[in-house]
Amino acid sequence: MLRFDGSGASDRGPVREVNEDAGFLGTHVLVVADGVGGSAAGEVASATTAYVVSRAVTPGADPMLALDKAVRRAIDVLSAAEAASAEAGGLGTTLTALAIDGDRAALVHAGDSRAYLLRAGGLARLTRDHTYVQRLVDDGFLAPEGMTQHPWRHVVTRSIHALPIPDDERPEYLELALVAGDRVLLCTDGLTDCLDDERIAALLAIPRADEAARVLVDEALLAGGRDNVTCLVADIVTAHATPRPRLPGDGLRLGSLADDGNVLAASGITAY
Repeated sequence: MLRFDGSGASDRGPVREVNEDAGFLGTHVLVVADGVGGSAAGEVASATTAYVVSRAVTPGADPMLALDKAVRRAIDVLSAAEAASAEAGGLGTTLTALAIDGDRAALVHAGDSRAYLLRAGGLARLTRDHTYVQRLVDDGFLAPEGMTQHPWRHVVTRSIHALPIPDDERPEYLELALVAGDRVLLCTDGLTDCLDDERIAALLAIPRADEAARVLVDEALLAGGRDNVTCLVADIVTAHATPRPRLPGDGLRLGSLADDGNVLAASGITAY
């Protein structure tokens, strides 16, 4: 029986007044969400979505079904908030979440946050950015090396937001085969804007998950990062293994999720 054991770190960076990233690390679910740029109260959208997903995935639940239920619930919550208040208009967030039930694992992804797998020293990216510039590259209109300087590089083409969401903008789902000894990284674009995959692989290999997460965030900021940066580093371990470090309470909450006031479901706008 497999589960997650790890840690995470989040920093609002040197420029932003608010951390619009949210992160959650539990024994059976990992979540990162990043409020969509330009949207109202991105920290509310990210925290609410991360909260709903973290609550929907429980030990033993089918990971794919649990993630699908969580996404639908998050959309309902954001839609209800927008219907109840004009000030809540434009709520939107990226979402990358990984769930495991002991044997099976599943991933849901929308936007430009990412998931990586480190196995036997080799790094594999599990997600593909849902961005305007990635679409340009895919269609042959832009060379890959032009992505980092394109003025629209942060325009996402998929996100979690109020209904309606067209079929071609819905989140992607993926079944994964994880084994004990694997390490996964979930992160926001504040990391990947500043560090390439080769450097990420080197830092992710730091033995202690808590140290790896902290160093990844710190190095992104030292490399000139100006955005919020959030990283979750989790090892895949057997259920009888002793957690290192031990997770506080029912999980580790980071960024906007650390403040209950950012969670719509916890603030009375809608019930959950």
